[in-house]
Amino acid sequence: MIVAINKSTGPTSADVVVSHPVELARGQIYQITSATPAVVKGPALAPLARNSYRLDMPASSVTTLVLER
Repeated sequence: MIVAINKSTGPTSADVVVSHPVELARGQIYQITSATPAVVKGPALAPLARNSYRLDMPASSVTTLVLER
């Protein structure tokens, strides 16, 4: 599980690369934003490359990425 915080007033993205011997096949996003203070399940993420993901984060948000095999 990875938690990313966007404190800025604009959206941002982050590339996440996990160094792990097991290949992680997908990720699931959960977000809290200033517009939606409850946890919202977002889209599933497919890796860009082996254990590499791109997180798109809205302004003033907390994003949790749960990685699975």
